[in-house]
Amino acid sequence: MKKENINADKDQQSMVKENSSTEKFREMKKENINADKDQQICTMLIGALAISYSVDMVIVYICYTSTMSSGMVQIGVFLAIIYLKGHYGAAVANDQNSTTSTYVEYVLLQKNHPCSRKCVEGDSPMVCRYNFTIEWYQTMSKACYDCPLVLDDCKRPDCITGDGRKRSIVVVNRQMPGPSIEVCVGDEVVVHVHNHLMTDTTTIHWHGHHQRGTPYMDGVPFVTQCPIQPGTTFTYKFVAANVGTHFWHSHSGMQRADGAFGPFIVRQPKQQNPHSHLYDYDLSSHVMTILDWTEETGMQKFVAHHHSNGDNKPTNILVNGKGRFLEFIMENGSSVYSPVERFYVNKGYRYRFRIINAEFLNCPIEVSVDNHTLTIISSDGNDIAPIDAESVVTYAGERFDFIINANKTEDLYWMRFRGLMDCDERFKSAHQRAYHPIQKHIRKDWLQYTGTSDTDFPEGLPSYTEAHKEGLQVNALNVGMEERNSSVSIPHLQSLNEWDRSLTKF
Repeated sequence: MKKENINADKDQQSMVKENSSTEKFREMKKENINADKDQQICTMLIGALAISYSVDMVIVYICYTSTMSSGMVQIGVFLAIIYLKGHYGAAVANDQNSTTSTYVEYVLLQKNHPCSRKCVEGDSPMVCRYNFTIEWYQTMSKACYDCPLVLDDCKRPDCITGDGRKRSIVVVNRQMPGPSIEVCVGDEVVVHVHNHLMTDTTTIHWHGHHQRGTPYMDGVPFVTQCPIQPGTTFTYKFVAANVGTHFWHSHSGMQRADGAFGPFIVRQPKQQNPHSHLYDYDLSSHVMTILDWTEETGMQKFVAHHHSNGDNKPTNILVNGKGRFLEFIMENGSSVYSPVERFYVNKGYRYRFRIINAEFLNCPIEVSVDNHTLTIISSDGNDIAPIDAESVVTYAGERFDFIINANKTEDLYWMRFRGLMDCDERFKSAHQRAYHPIQKHIRKDWLQYTGTSDTDFPEGLPSYTEAHKEGLQVNALNVGMEERNSSVSIPHLQSLNEWDRSLTKF
């Protein structure tokens, strides 16, 4: 316990040290550890798992022998997890003469996954397990009770509000977006996908991850795998090799459009991050997934457009599964709406935000923040030379990372998401603008400094035209490379990645 301690962050939980030649120890269950030529089991003892609220410690002791040149050496591994108000500490002791390679695996005891952690250079990689149950579900379901008339009801478990309209959705673990996978580069990702869609098949694609060496884990039905049949389970298993902001989504039919998607973030140690000196915080709560949204399922919209008088134009945009559209009337006659997303910052600090565009229709989205400049540092998971801009335009499947310096007066500031192309004023925005007090293609979330009200809104409700912010724009719509004064095209961005020589023919 003197030199081999591995210190865990407060949000980490229990951990299991496993030998490279052993079967994985998981779910705190007693499992036999098969010894190879060099290893034999001497003892295995598992302490009582805390079930009641009064018990606050889990103890695991694993003892085994390893054959070395010096003979039989007994190695003791002691792990203690202390639970106190949601915070965990962990320590591992090992004989320093051991030559065994290790993986670290946490057993989930709280909501936040322990693999979402600070990446430390030299630490052992983790085995990060997830269970995905994909099923048909409903926005504003019975789980929402009286939401949004009672705003606390909107926060109930399994309540997915969307933009306040009831419609069928396809989701993972009754969340939209689905569970966020946040790991460190080199971690092993293991995802068990349970298909509860009754009659539909499914797959999960890891958008942005190259899957070199594991192409059969790419999740493209009938290309890299057979689709997952209803009532069955398929396990994805691969090493997170590509650093950056990615996302996972169903690659079957219209399921992504109906809600089957979520963040996939691969972080790296500070020493390997060329932008680490530019920001103070990279928080899970600052990942934003945006999606164009309609009142019907993707398949209903597709069929109506191709075989009837329907259209292919979105009517709203969601940010992290939330949006403001349908008006609800209180008993006192006042109007309320389903909740929108808030992003909290502390004055005097710099924050890294990650945008994921999970949309499926032709609706590029312009993103800006009132009174704040965006410092763009990454595109599609690739680091670029920082560039300051007033707004950035994202297209389906794209991801951008930017830094916000919270150096303004403590207040509430609009974050504006303005739909373009099939979302612009030529189509639904004009119609919806006349019907509701808010443009249907403008999502208005906000940046909130701590110390301000959790219930107030920024002043004013910007119109569709006002949602556009003047100034330099990155990745502008239909703007050529010669327009350097008002926009920066993707070819103008300078990559910080080394050249991939495997792409060069010698």
